[in-house]
Amino acid sequence: MQKIACVRRDFLHKVSTIIAKSHDVVEELKDNRFSMEPFIRMLEYKCRQYGQIFLKVDPRKSSQTCSACGFVHPKNRKGKIFCCLHCGYTDDADINAAKEILQRGLAILKSSTAGLAGSDARGEGTDGGTAFGQVYESSLVEAGISRL
Repeated sequence: MQKIACVRRDFLHKVSTIIAKSHDVVEELKDNRFSMEPFIRMLEYKCRQYGQIFLKVDPRKSSQTCSACGFVHPKNRKGKIFCCLHCGYTDDADINAAKEILQRGLAILKSSTAGLAGSDARGEGTDGGTAFGQVYESSLVEAGISRL
């Protein structure tokens, strides 16, 4: 039994290292089959270790929120299709939700002192967050996301 636990822990360390080194943004997914806490803790400290920002964003109602105008309604999402009842914006529902979560994260970073240099697991840093915000704001414009 102890060998299985060691193999699982080793796997979590390897995966969290790969993610921390290669991803700027990671969405925390809920899985009721097992606890994600050990993995999340590993990912937090590895992001700190590799100079990445680790930021938890509340995903509630992101699948009902229009990433173009911010209108929230349960009927905006119809299966795999998102169609805003307010502005008519249409997209894949998962893509729209991902854009909304990204915007929420950027809004948190923009309003905090977070930045690329010296950030800790909560996204708190020392450089005022301008470099991170500017890089991602231009990426959002290129991706067709206008609302922040």
